[in-house]
Amino acid sequence: MAPYPVSAEGRPLSASQRDPGEMRQFGSQLAPKSPWETRFDVCEAYARAMGRNPRIQFAGALYHVTTRGNAKERVCLDDWDFVWLVAQIGEAVTRYNWVCQSYCVLGNHFHVSVATPEPNLAKGMRILNGAYAQRFNRRYGRVGHVFQGPYGAELIRRHEHLLEVGRYIALNPVRAGLCSRPELWPWSSYPATIGLDEPPPWLAVDALLAPFGGGPTSAALRYRAFVEDGLRALRAGSRSAGPGDLVPGHGRGNGPRTRPRTWSAGSATSA
Repeated sequence: MAPYPVSAEGRPLSASQRDPGEMRQFGSQLAPKSPWETRFDVCEAYARAMGRNPRIQFAGALYHVTTRGNAKERVCLDDWDFVWLVAQIGEAVTRYNWVCQSYCVLGNHFHVSVATPEPNLAKGMRILNGAYAQRFNRRYGRVGHVFQGPYGAELIRRHEHLLEVGRYIALNPVRAGLCSRPELWPWSSYPATIGLDEPPPWLAVDALLAPFGGGPTSAALRYRAFVEDGLRALRAGSRSAGPGDLVPGHGRGNGPRTRPRTWSAGSATSA
């Protein structure tokens, strides 16, 4: 593994000296490449499970997962916290054989879109959040909860919903007022998805771009145009990323959930 980014004199770089791209590349080395390469039919897996009331976990499930800081406090205080949280996501994806289509880490929460070939979301999220919380508390000499209760997870029922979730996650930093364009936020999978950055080995870019057809480049261009449509709608004051945003829990949908929602995913303060 490459060493931490340091200056020519061997000292750790200050926040103003660090290159976000270099930081992300270092972080991607902290988690090994996921062995998952098999594609599966989300619709078929969901249909099999939906013969009765939706279960919290089942093989082949696809989720939009969110974890928030306790009392809305920040869980990333500097670049190294962002690096380690992204790396911890990658470790969970690899260890539990998940398929990660997109992620975004903000100061006080993070989003991730994952498919679980095995019914192990709860186990993986317990390890992900627990390992990061322990490191965070050790680093800052604090005790107590880092994250606000259990993670939130919503089932994604169709590929169209997956695309809307991907767009929602990509636009999260813009919605929160942290940047003017989604590709400017360094702690998101979006720059890698559209080809501006090298994706970490555990990010399943092809899984997100597959519905757009064509080769990787043309699919990335179509996906970028799809996100740009959402950005224009957001700037025009739309409540959602677009008129087709019917993802359960994102303002209008009433689809199945793995736990009750107590916050609005469409607001800038809690997006």
